Amino acid sequence: MTASDLGSRKIRRGRGVTRVADVTSGRVDGQRRHVDIDPRSGHPSRPNADRFRSYLGKLAKSHVSILHACWDDAPEGKRLSAQERQRLNDAPHLLSRGGYAKLEKKLRKSRADALGLESPDLAPAPAKYELWKAARTKSDGNMTSSSAALISQRIFTRPQKQPIHDTVIHEDDDMAEAEDDPLSKLMTRLPRLKKAPLELYWDLRVFGLPPHMPIYITFSNALEVIGGNRMLNISIIQLWCMYMDTIVVDQGRSSMYGFVEPQTIQPSGKTLQNRQQYLQTWMDERMKNDLRTMLQGVIGKSRGQVVQILYPKVCNQQLDSWECGFYVMCWIKTIIRAVITDDWNERFKSTSPIPEDTIRHIR
Repeated sequence: MTASDLGSRKIRRGRGVTRVADVTSGRVDGQRRHVDIDPRSGHPSRPNADRFRSYLGKLAKSHVSILHACWDDAPEGKRLSAQERQRLNDAPHLLSRGGYAKLEKKLRKSRADALGLESPDLAPAPAKYELWKAARTKSDGNMTSSSAALISQRIFTRPQKQPIHDTVIHEDDDMAEAEDDPLSKLMTRLPRLKKAPLELYWDLRVFGLPPHMPIYITFSNALEVIGGNRMLNISIIQLWCMYMDTIVVDQGRSSMYGFVEPQTIQPSGKTLQNRQQYLQTWMDERMKNDLRTMLQGVIGKSRGQVVQILYPKVCNQQLDSWECGFYVMCWIKTIIRAVITDDWNERFKSTSPIPEDTIRHIR
């Protein structure tokens, strides 16, 4: 083969590693190429950004070794934390990155075929627990670990009670199935409250105050009610008053009973003058004639027309300090349910503790 033959043949040019040759040799009117750097992100932009990245890649390949010791350095705390998480992960799944999306498409397609649908997009989306279970099921049908199998057995959906995507992980089948057990229902809502508190607003009619600040029912508030052995937050008392107000309205006794806002009458952060002013305004503007008659002997006025609260001298004595909130809720319920309008001292003269069954019923 002669030199002329070599010169006549076309040489195929492959793709280079980088464009460093173009960056270093190419010029625009004999000037260096301009590259704009975003000051916030530190990334190059504008037309020459790709050339600049390629140039940096060439420099990194030439001057930075992939075997450099710094690549193995990691904070000791972060390394130990990752090892601990891996040690406790006894229910691994078999999917790689992006596998859940592929698994969802696969389940949708199988459902569409079973239902005779034209497109997998028309099939109902699989529930999270179904994806969780499928991701931890091996090709032979067994689970990846005994822990995964145990968790899978305790995940179920109530037939004809709730949608398929609403799952319940339960400790007691009988309690979870009981429709008349509000505490078990509240327990199923704990994950939702843990993500974000429940925000509620009261009606101006209830407390005679505009709802400037909403009531937040938090995860810890729900635990206080479920546990039954912790002092209740004031927000629970506020919520109870709002609930009892609906009972009063349903009974047609809204002109007979009224509620004061619990937080406003608390000594903490409120002066005596502020509390008296609120009660005075509440009596003058919100209270009906029937309610005024009922409160004779309980609320009186001095010569200065200042509200004076007359507390009962005798009442139920609680065993522990945390029970005060439940006692207040019980007294409010008793007054409304029994339609008590007079004889306060005769009605509330017992010093015995409120029975535990009554406290549980309040919860």
